[in-house]
Amino acid sequence: MMGGPPEQLAGPDPLSAAVRRLCSTTISRLIDRGLRTQVRAIHAQLAQPLCVAVAGAVSGGKSTLVNALLGRPVAPVDAGECTQVVTWYEYGLDDGRVEVESRAGTVCRTTLDRDGRLPRDLGLPTDQIERVRVQLACPALRDLSIVDTPGVNTITTANEAAARRMVLGTGDSDHAQALIYVLRYVQQFDAQTLAQFRNLSAACGMTGVNTLAVLSHIDRRGEEEDPWPAARRLAARAYEQLRASVFEVVPVIGVLAETARGGLLGPPDLAGLRTLAALDDLDLEDLLIDLPEFATSTAEEYPVPVGIRRHLIARLHRYGILVAIETLRRRPDTDLSALHRALERASGFGAVASTTGGPGATGGASFWRA
Repeated sequence: MMGGPPEQLAGPDPLSAAVRRLCSTTISRLIDRGLRTQVRAIHAQLAQPLCVAVAGAVSGGKSTLVNALLGRPVAPVDAGECTQVVTWYEYGLDDGRVEVESRAGTVCRTTLDRDGRLPRDLGLPTDQIERVRVQLACPALRDLSIVDTPGVNTITTANEAAARRMVLGTGDSDHAQALIYVLRYVQQFDAQTLAQFRNLSAACGMTGVNTLAVLSHIDRRGEEEDPWPAARRLAARAYEQLRASVFEVVPVIGVLAETARGGLLGPPDLAGLRTLAALDDLDLEDLLIDLPEFATSTAEEYPVPVGIRRHLIARLHRYGILVAIETLRRRPDTDLSALHRALERASGFGAVASTTGGPGATGGASFWRA
């Protein structure tokens, strides 16, 4: 049986609520007008959603993690440099409204495309866009605004500058209060970039306390059926290298979290997984030993249609398929909702949620406001 990620424990009541109550009491007792103004500002900030920027190298898995945090596939995740501009995801009842703010101060309005994703054509050249704001009726966004940034090692200088402005601030209050830095593996570039964020962060209070590193793609680092033992060792090693710049390094299987949180498997996928779960272990191993062939072969010996196999590989990869099969073998009556929950647990997403104060977690957002 696969070990999987560690379980996350619920924390105490959010610290921010207690601090807000303290601020309310303190304001009425302060005589100094300047101090009252400062405490009111703190009180007002704590009432707003925590703004978390997601940064990292191109193709590191930033937008996939953003979609997992949102619980729906809005951010583009195609190969290459997907996020071209700084994109805010905020709570709003006008679900799907997109506002494109230009550097000249104008605002263009559009909507998400037919598939519910951010449209490729935003109505302006990317070098003229200051930021994009997307309004979503996602419960998770009531307490957490999420900002997807261009890759910090992007070949487009303007994009890199925009990402750095987003994280470090521009002198006003419109900047991130916390940072999730996504990396495939620890390399010198990541350590240098995180150190730079720390050294230049005085403008908006960003420190190692406000920064979480996420080690992505951990299910594709070896041939082991259970990637978690190696993932924990890699995360511990990464923390030793980055401890001056981050307070934790968390391993996550981003695509599995995105699939589970977004409910991206359908009845045909479940039927295909049931067929695979009914196979003998040796036959199943033979089918999954070559994933490209499994995803594309039209040979008759494959018991699941090629389109479904291709979708399962894209949405689960090998480890996710094995988790789904194990779940179905243990509980043959598992429905899609239960399967998505099992996949979310296997993704390690709970560690990110507990830190950010996201869905199903408490206390994390308060900690990041400290």
